[in-house]
Amino acid sequence: MRVAVIGAGIVGASVAYRLCEGGARVILLDAAEPASGTTSASFAWANANRKLPKSYFELNVAGMREHHRLLRELGGDWLHGGGNLMWEEDVEGLERRVARLRSWGYPARVMSASEVRENLEPGVVLPDGAPVGFFPEEFWVDAPRLTDALVERARRGGAEVRPNAAVRSVEAGEGRLAALRLESGERLEADAAVNAAGPAAAAVAAMFGRRLPLEVFPGLLVRWRREANPCGACCTRRSSTCGPTARGASCCTTTPWTRG
Repeated sequence: MRVAVIGAGIVGASVAYRLCEGGARVILLDAAEPASGTTSASFAWANANRKLPKSYFELNVAGMREHHRLLRELGGDWLHGGGNLMWEEDVEGLERRVARLRSWGYPARVMSASEVRENLEPGVVLPDGAPVGFFPEEFWVDAPRLTDALVERARRGGAEVRPNAAVRSVEAGEGRLAALRLESGERLEADAAVNAAGPAAAAVAAMFGRRLPLEVFPGLLVRWRREANPCGACCTRRSSTCGPTARGASCCTTTPWTRG
């Protein structure tokens, strides 16, 4: 079976890799370059500390474990541990959440600002006496780097990787997909297709006569080099998360920009 995977972000790359493992002949298409869309604009914070109900919490914990399993499988330096610090003005709410998480077996604790500065982040700016939630097993993923690793594994498994190959239309056969037509006019035969086109997924679904409700909203990811105080800019603001918390922190984001 020849399968076309439309979209070479982290989802499409993962699907292509596993399809190759299963023996499919795969062609991985992207309208631009692999990992250049949503994957490059998202802060991939792996966590479960706000997830409710419990079934959703458990799903997220399973996902965190799967990332570590994938790291053992692929190797590389795309998973960054060290935990997550979270300061909120709702002290009672933070304490209740930490207590709930601990009862579910999820490592969590409340620390004072002085403990954080002494043991984790000496440069962090927090009000004196402010309680801070610490979630030591949370981590962030360099999603473009992981995607590159998955694309390379798919290529080694026989996948044909085609960047700058936007799909314009599809051709149906007798009750099945027959071919994809690219913007260049090239026709690619395929027996099946996987829609992993991110924000363009609704448009791709429409080519197959399907409606895909999809909310598209802007995202912002800011990266900078570590300075003397890497977290001060955001950790003095209400409800902020910073990670990783180990010395050498390289990223920081405020919760209004964090979705997931």
